[in-house]
Amino acid sequence: MLKAIKIAKQNVEDGTIIELPDLEAINQNSFEAVASGEGWGDIVEYNFCCSNCSERFSLHAETYHGSGGYWEPKNKLSVRENL
Repeated sequence: MLKAIKIAKQNVEDGTIIELPDLEAINQNSFEAVASGEGWGDIVEYNFCCSNCSERFSLHAETYHGSGGYWEPKNKLSVRENL
């Protein structure tokens, strides 16, 4: 999770992706805070958009029980084979 957050942070900083803040999300901390080193909450879900192709992605995990996390497109059917 930490590695995925670091990579997402770098990509936001270089403009590859754009964070799409969700005001209704159940995150306990903002992506900016987590990416700057603050701890994440029990549920993590951050949304991003590719600045080139507009594909939307989600970084999410249930960290309390450690049941895994994912970096995946929001619309799994839209993923092209060459991505």
